Amino acid sequence: MEVCKMQKKEPKRVIATISAGIGAVCMAQKAQYKTQYVQRLGGAIQESESNLKKYQTIAKDEGISLRDLIDRYQNSEDSTIVQLGNNIEKSADRLENLLVSQESGKQVKEIYQATRDTYNYGIPLTSGTVGYALVGGLAGVLVCKSAKLALKFLSNRM
Repeated sequence: MEVCKMQKKEPKRVIATISAGIGAVCMAQKAQYKTQYVQRLGGAIQESESNLKKYQTIAKDEGISLRDLIDRYQNSEDSTIVQLGNNIEKSADRLENLLVSQESGKQVKEIYQATRDTYNYGIPLTSGTVGYALVGGLAGVLVCKSAKLALKFLSNRM
């Protein structure tokens, strides 16, 4: 008699375990995505800083600010120099936006899309991933239990 009771409970445990595992793996992806996003954002900031550094050096050598150099280029008679001034201004604005988003935690659309497009699935073993996995596992168990209760409720109504 005891064996029959165990056999009835065993499929429920298997389903709950599978649900918890699926939830854990799915939530662990959030930590993996966040890691890849932060790396990509850091690279974009470093690249923008590197691009602006040469113009900051030119401005410093001229004894003016970067903003003054941009204005000088944008007010030039030569359309190529005007375009250069516009490009420097765009680079400076982009760097400022990247730094603000890094501080605030707000995602930059172009970085978000590039990370999403090249995302590599994985489960790194970090404390953050373990935390997300635990939350996902708990969510999986709750979904399984909720489905069980809903099915029980529906079968009692019929």
